[in-house]
Amino acid sequence: MKMSLLACAIIVTIALPVQARVQTRDARTAGAAPSATPSGRAELTVVVSTDEPSTQPLRRVSVAIQAGEIDIPRIGVTDDAGRVVFRELTAGNYRIVASRPGYVRTFYGSLLAGRGPGVAVSVVEGQRNPEVRIRMLRGSVLTGIVRDSSGRPAPNQQVQALMVRTAGGEKRAVNLDAGIGSVITDDRGAYRIFGLAPGDYIVSLPLIGLTGQQVRQMTTAELAWADKVAASTARPSTAPAIAAPPEGPSVSYAPVYYPGTTVAAEAGVLTIGPSEERGGVDLALAVVPTAQIRGRVVDGENRPQSDVTVQVRPTQPDALDLYSSLLMRPARTQTDGTFTIQGVTPGAYTLTVRATPRGDTASAAGPPNPAEAMRQAFALMGGGSGSHWAAEDIVVEGRDLSDVTLMLRPGMTIAGRIVYEATTKAPPTDMTRAGLTLISATASETTTAASALLGAGAADVKIAADGTFTITGIAPGSYRLNTPLGMMSSALAPGFGAAAGGWTLKSALVNGRDISDAPIDMRSGTDVAGVVVTFTDRPSELSGTVLDSADRPTPGFPIVVFSTDRAYWTQGSRRVQQVRPASNGTFVVTGLPAGEYYVCAVTAVERTDLYDPAFLDQLAPASLKLTIADGEKKKQDLKLGTGP
Repeated sequence: MKMSLLACAIIVTIALPVQARVQTRDARTAGAAPSATPSGRAELTVVVSTDEPSTQPLRRVSVAIQAGEIDIPRIGVTDDAGRVVFRELTAGNYRIVASRPGYVRTFYGSLLAGRGPGVAVSVVEGQRNPEVRIRMLRGSVLTGIVRDSSGRPAPNQQVQALMVRTAGGEKRAVNLDAGIGSVITDDRGAYRIFGLAPGDYIVSLPLIGLTGQQVRQMTTAELAWADKVAASTARPSTAPAIAAPPEGPSVSYAPVYYPGTTVAAEAGVLTIGPSEERGGVDLALAVVPTAQIRGRVVDGENRPQSDVTVQVRPTQPDALDLYSSLLMRPARTQTDGTFTIQGVTPGAYTLTVRATPRGDTASAAGPPNPAEAMRQAFALMGGGSGSHWAAEDIVVEGRDLSDVTLMLRPGMTIAGRIVYEATTKAPPTDMTRAGLTLISATASETTTAASALLGAGAADVKIAADGTFTITGIAPGSYRLNTPLGMMSSALAPGFGAAAGGWTLKSALVNGRDISDAPIDMRSGTDVAGVVVTFTDRPSELSGTVLDSADRPTPGFPIVVFSTDRAYWTQGSRRVQQVRPASNGTFVVTGLPAGEYYVCAVTAVERTDLYDPAFLDQLAPASLKLTIADGEKKKQDLKLGTGP
């Protein structure tokens, strides 16, 4: 069965009429990277113009063509007529991207300004001078002045425009590509960010190099005291000593968001339209008071706990804040269970600990063994495990906190059993090595991959030989249950068949909910029982071949498979996968849970795109829709459609 995709990864086959050759700039003499010897006999002509009512040819545009994501691009520059010719091309399907300072980077055929996927162009062997027309939108501009706390211009300050996208109902800040959106102020403190695509933005002073550097602010009394001390040095040694006044407060620079707040959630979102220039986006450096947090970690019998990690994080993390994770440093407790965290800026935070209590802290002294060292390294990344947990909400207002006690409490428990659905293989008689991992649903991909690699999930998993299991030491939060290999696959390589020993995770059900994809919320004092984890030796499989409009196998375009249910468009979901075809155009996606899916070939895809509803919404109308049953082996070729 073959299905044509009308808009998703469209391949445009251009028939070339016989015509007089137009004098153009050859891509080989305009910056392209030619082959050592002619590699083909086809030509591709690209004409670039402005996207305006009175369109004009656009010169000095860098045009890159690429036959798939892993191919080395050829680059040419348009001439005065906005034209560039790529010669000696082999037959294939080429992605085209046009770039010029001041204009929005344009993917040929994309429906989203500045973003892919685009429409690939099919070039047939022996054809000459096919012509593709691209219209480039003049980029929008944000300008303003940065001043210091005294109102003077602040030169050499980084200003950053972050695009705001909505994913899962939450607004998220996204760094723009290729350095777009980040500039340095000039000697007048002025900045100008240009080449922006239409959309929503927040503007900030990240100040990463200055934040966290705690300094003391000199008071008027201290300055007066210093003057008196200096004057007294000329007096006889019998002059009375001058007592120093109290020290001034500790301060630090903090990231600032337009229109002038240090709180990301209060940042103003600027909506800019096509080719718009927005001025007056002014910012001022902000010095905020910092505080020192001192406390101790104890067990339920008030015994101090040494060498455990104390994390400090915003109580309500904001996806618009890209900096707090870079500024908040964890602390380790001393032999007496005490810890100190310095340079904490005002805000609401939660201190957390995950550890197994030690009755005798003195016996715990000394270097940890290698396995424990790996777990400690993971804890410093924001993970950690143990049978107990502690958490304390604090509010920092510029004054030191010196009596914070974190008391370890027993974690919650998840209990269940493992079953094997066997058709060709014999189920293992000893299931202790089945492998399960519980990971926070809000953990970053880096933390998820590290936890799978180090075997240090968010709780301790114990599996008996008969397949019954208990997961202990769970702190309140939202979690997903999977295998270590499955977790690593979801974090690093969606679409990789996450199977071990010929067995694939089919589901992890509790009350009809598959918590391997849809997270479970664990509440303090509430255990969960009756979880059924099912492994199968007959995983579902979707396979096929990507063919272009000339029925040629086309390997250069990744396949995106995603559930028709938007509830599964979340990070780590097995129901959103990508896979790259082999050199002969064939692809295989294994382990998809039963359900209805969209299938689409795209010119390019980034990791962050897979869980972006705007990206998937763009693909859905042009995708093939199909249903996969438990254990089904479905074959579905994808024939790329013909564009306008």
